[in-house]
Amino acid sequence: MAASPLRYASPGDPPTLLIHQRNATLVPVSQSERLHAALEAAGVNSQLVIRDEADANLTATSHLGQLLVAFLDRTLIVIPTSVIVPADPASRDAG
Repeated sequence: MAASPLRYASPGDPPTLLIHQRNATLVPVSQSERLHAALEAAGVNSQLVIRDEADANLTATSHLGQLLVAFLDRTLIVIPTSVIVPADPASRDAG
């Protein structure tokens, strides 16, 4: 239990996207379902996507790629696209 992410789900966790293949054999889909439930119970923005099959080509236009891009659009902090910086450091003191 000490290694389980379920134990550490807390309100300060970042938004989480869980993508799991329904018929995965190494890690059962129930593990992602339990983690998703724990994150939601802690008030964390969590999304669980259960896929019936693996995607051979993950691109921005594939269904899974579109889900990923939409999640990132919703959860990432927008960074300014430009910053004006004076070319001459001395001019910063003049203003």
